[in-house]
Amino acid sequence: MYVLTDGTPIDAIAQADIIRRESHETVRRLKTMGIKPIMLTGDATPVARWVAGELGLEDYFAEVLQDQKSREDYRGAATRAHGRRGTSAGPSRV
Repeated sequence: MYVLTDGTPIDAIAQADIIRRESHETVRRLKTMGIKPIMLTGDATPVARWVAGELGLEDYFAEVLQDQKSREDYRGAATRAHGRRGTSAGPSRV
């Protein structure tokens, strides 16, 4: 982000996502239980790709709006990722 005074840039502010400390352990535990975690996020694709890579997630959906997170196509992807039929896969946060 840029700080402007009278339309002239005078400073810049960097912003970054911070992955919660417990997220790495949560992903690891899910994997050891045979669950393939996926991420649904409203973040832009490059940010989502970075976070997924940091967490060791193979699959993610980026630029998903809040009201889209319960859509059937994402629930289906979560069910396939978990390998279980009929699993209720609502939105989850990592």
